[in-house]
Amino acid sequence: MKPSAQQQLIQTCIDNIDAGTTQMSEGEYFSPTSRYTDKHHFERELEKVFKRNPVLVAHVSDFDDANYLTRDVFGTPVLLTRDESGQYRAFVNACRHRGVQLVGDESGCKRRFTCPYHGWMYNQQGELKGVPDAQGFPSLDKSKSGLKPLPLWQQEGFLWTMPDANHDFDFKTFWQPLADELDHYHIQDMVSYGEETSLWAGNWKLFVEGGIESYHFNVAHAKTIASFFHNNASLCDALLPHFRMLIPKANIGDLKQQPKSQWRLQGYTHMVYQLFPMCALLIQEDHIAMFIMKPVAVDQTEVTFKMLIPRDSYQQKPESYWQLNHKITRDALHEDFAMAEAIQRGISSGHIEQLRFGRFEHALGSFNELVADMIDEKP
Repeated sequence: MKPSAQQQLIQTCIDNIDAGTTQMSEGEYFSPTSRYTDKHHFERELEKVFKRNPVLVAHVSDFDDANYLTRDVFGTPVLLTRDESGQYRAFVNACRHRGVQLVGDESGCKRRFTCPYHGWMYNQQGELKGVPDAQGFPSLDKSKSGLKPLPLWQQEGFLWTMPDANHDFDFKTFWQPLADELDHYHIQDMVSYGEETSLWAGNWKLFVEGGIESYHFNVAHAKTIASFFHNNASLCDALLPHFRMLIPKANIGDLKQQPKSQWRLQGYTHMVYQLFPMCALLIQEDHIAMFIMKPVAVDQTEVTFKMLIPRDSYQQKPESYWQLNHKITRDALHEDFAMAEAIQRGISSGHIEQLRFGRFEHALGSFNELVADMIDEKP
C-alpha cells in the first residue's frame, strides 16, 4: 500500500478515536440463520463459490524442501509441481489409465510420478512418459494422455487453483482490488512457520465474519489481546470480492508526535485481509499470520493456521520469539473459533431465525450479500 494511502487510513482512525466515533453503515443488516444450517444452501455454496473461484492452496516456501505437494480441493485431488526451471503447475492427481490417485503423500521430491496400480509414469510437466506393456493400448497417444491440467495462478508468493477446469475465470480482475495493497510486504520472500490444522464445529461463514469486525474484542478477547487495541474502532473496506480491516493499536496516538510523512501502519495497527472466499492474512509488525477456513460440512470447518516470516528476520531472532508470537495469535484465534461454535449451537436449535449485524458490523452484511449473489439466493 502506498505511503499516502497508509497515512489517510491512520488519520481516519485517529480522528474517529479522538471524536469517540467509529465507521458505520446507514442501517443494520439481518441474515437468515438458514444460511448457516441448511445443507442445500451449503451445497450451492460449494458448487458456485468454492468450485468457481480461485482457492489458495500453497505458499511458494512450502516448496523449500519439496518439488511437489498434494491437496484435496473440494473433492478434486490436486498435484502441485515445481520443475527444475522453477515453474509451478497444477494437475488432477489421478492416473489417466484407470483413475487411481497418482501420488498419496503430502509432499516430497520426485522427477517422475509412477502410478501405484499399473506403473504408468508421468514427469513434473504432467507428460505421460512410460506405459508398461504399451502394446496393449494400440490407440494410446501418449502426447495426449498426460495428467489433466488445472488452472494455476501465482500472486505475491501464493499459488491458487480451481477445481472446475472448464470454468473460464479472469484472475486479473479478481486480484485487481488488491494490486496495490500487498506488494510492499514481499510475501513471496517469506518462509512458512508453525502450520497446524484443526476441525471446528461451525459453518465456514462464521469464521470469516469473526475476522471482519472488532466489536467483540473487549469481551471475547478480554483476557488475551483486548488491551492492545482500541475497542470497536476498526475500519473495514470492501475491496470486492475481498475485504480489508484495519484495527488500531492502543499506541496509534503516538503517531501524532511524528511528521505525517513518516506515518506507517505496521507497528500501530493490525491489518486483516480477507481474501475471498476462505483465506485471511493478519499483517503484524514483523510477520503475517495466515489462516484458511475450508468448509467440510454445513456445520464443520477445517482451519489451517501458520505464520509467514521474512527469511532474514526468522534467522536473526530466537526460536522462542516466534513460538511466543505463534501462541499469542493461535490463542486469540481459538477464542474467536470457540464463539463460532457457540453460534452454531445456538442457531442449530431452530429457535433463532436471523442474525442481527450492527451498523459497525457492516462488512458482515456485505460479505453475506456477496455470497448470496454468487449462489443466486432468493431475497
